[in-house]
Amino acid sequence: MSSLPISSTPESPSEGGVLWSRLSQRLLPNDIDSLDNRNEELIEDINEFFTTVAHRYFSYQHRGFDRIPDGAGLFVGNHNAGFVSPDTFLFSSQLFKERGIEDIPYALTHEAVLQFPFFHHVGTRIGCIRASHENAAKAFAADHKVLVYPGGDEDVFRPYRDRNKVVFGGRQGYIRLALRQNVPIIPVVTAG
Repeated sequence: MSSLPISSTPESPSEGGVLWSRLSQRLLPNDIDSLDNRNEELIEDINEFFTTVAHRYFSYQHRGFDRIPDGAGLFVGNHNAGFVSPDTFLFSSQLFKERGIEDIPYALTHEAVLQFPFFHHVGTRIGCIRASHENAAKAFAADHKVLVYPGGDEDVFRPYRDRNKVVFGGRQGYIRLALRQNVPIIPVVTAG
């Protein structure tokens, strides 16, 4: 009985490494650093769904959309509800309704999330890109907005008793990013 090696080198790829590479290309075909994966029709369909269905389920209030500046900017928000992330879709659907598709931001997304085939296929098509300052800079250079949740996993998986707290875990890279790129920080707060 033989087993496949866990890793391989480019000089002598193992059978497992070759199979994994081929499988990854099929399951994860989109470049997670590209701004070109977005599909505006899919974004419109998802936003229409959340506008008509999800808003009935969630007690959602919104304010301040009229104060969002035009052009590039960095939406900085707190993150709720684990992997489901209704906060992101509710925010985006309201933004779409009030300001149009041009203001739907690219979302800086943890690379691990983009390795799950479903999230990869849907996420990259609605504007999820690998979280990095370089990818944010590309979006800003194209006059797009970007969404980041600095608290990431710490914020999204905080205990229910802390649901009304913002937990960034000391992460301040978004401040440096906005200063370096000379874009405004646009706060987004979700409570409940």
